[in-house]
Formats: sequence, structure tokens, C-alpha cells
Amino acid sequence: MQFGCCAPIDQAAVVQAAGFDYLEAGVTSLIPDQDATAFAPILAQYRSVHIPVNSFNLFLPRDLKIVGAEVDQARIKRYVSRAIARIEQIGATIAVIGSGGSRNVAEGFLPEAATQQNTSFPTPAAA
Repeated sequence: MQFGCCAPIDQAAVVQAAGFDYLEAGVTSLIPDQDATAFAPILAQYRSVHIPVNSFNLFLPRDLKIVGAEVDQARIKRYVSRAIARIEQIGATIAVIGSGGSRNVAEGFLPEAATQQNTSFPTPAAA
């Protein structure tokens, strides 16, 4: 059995010193809304730590809605595609969607429509 700790990458040394086996960081730290040039120093930071980063949480930022009237399918597809590619570059194999803020249903929006949008959220194969 392995034990991981959810923490930002800048806390990797603390997580390792505490005896955890791996770190679980936030996908949003990989800045999938930004280009490869902006991501390069972040990738270097992830590659420089001495504890594995096996998984990621907080897949979506709060402002990237996947349900409701404000859904931007083009941004979602671009974000998911970049996020998956960056997670793979780091060597992680698990990504937890979570991201309650992006899945919150605005008052007055039909719950059935929100359920349909939520279940059609792009999987990595569809992104």
C-alpha cells in the first residue's frame, strides 16, 4: 500500500520528508489554458522533485464550466487535451475530476440539462 499527499509541487520536499510515497498535485497547476512556453518552467519544476507525482486532482478551474449556459466546448476540448498531455509528460496515470466549481448548476438551469452536459463531458479519448 502506498500513501500520497495532496499538495502543491512547491511542497514536494515537505511531503517527501513527512514519509509519503507520492504527491498528488492539482491539474490547474499545469496551466492547461496557457501555451507550451508558459508551461516549460512548470514542467522543469515537476521533473526536478525527488518524489513521484502519480496523480492529479482539481482537474478543472472554477471558471471553466462544464454545465450550464456558460459552457465553452472549444475551451473545454483544448483544456482537456493539454491537461492530459501535461499529466502524461509528468508521468502520472491518475486524474481526479472533482472540480465542484465547474460542475455547479446555476439556479434556474434545468437539472436534466445539467446531467446531460455532465455525462457528455469529454473523456481523454474524446478530447
